[in-house]
Amino acid sequence: PVPGVAEDARAAADVGPPLAASLGFLVGLRAERADDLALHNLQARVLANAEQCIPDSPPEMDVYVVGPGAQASPGASVLDPDRAAAACEGRQDFIHFEPMAEAVRRGDRVVLAVARGDASLRSAQAYLAPSIRRWLLELKRDGAGHAVGETCTVDPITRKRFTRDQVAAILVFGASAD
Repeated sequence: PVPGVAEDARAAADVGPPLAASLGFLVGLRAERADDLALHNLQARVLANAEQCIPDSPPEMDVYVVGPGAQASPGASVLDPDRAAAACEGRQDFIHFEPMAEAVRRGDRVVLAVARGDASLRSAQAYLAPSIRRWLLELKRDGAGHAVGETCTVDPITRKRFTRDQVAAILVFGASAD
C-alpha cells in the first residue's frame, strides 16, 4: 500500500452530499469544496504512484475524449465532436443520467470507452468525464472494508478493464472538468 492513499480515500468518502444535506446549504458548500480537495489530493497521490495504485491490464478497450482541453495521450485519443455526438445518441451518463449526445453538443467533457478496434463506435459507452473519474478513484477494499490503495480499473457498464495509461488519461481529463 502507498502511504496516504487510503487516508485520502477516507477523507473523500467522509465529506460530501450526506454532510451537506444534514447541515444545510452553507456547510454544504464547504463540504463540496472539501470533497473536491480530497478527490484532488487522492488523484495526485494515485498518479504520483501509478505503478502501485493503478493495476495494469491488457488493452480491452479504446478510450476517446471529447470536449474542452481534450488531448491525445498514451491512454486516450481525441474524437471529433460530431462523430462523438452520433456515437452517444441514446446513451446516458451512468451516474447523472445526462443525455450524452446533448452533453457533447453543449461542449461538456465526455469520455467514450469502445471495444478494442471498433472503428464504427457501435460499442461505445459514454460518460461525463467527472463521473467516470470519480468511479475510477474508488479504491479497492479488503475483507474488512478498508481501502487497500488500488484504484478501480473496470468499466462500470461493460466490466472490461482499462489499462493504467487509460485510467491516468481519464483521471486527468475528468479533473479538468471540475
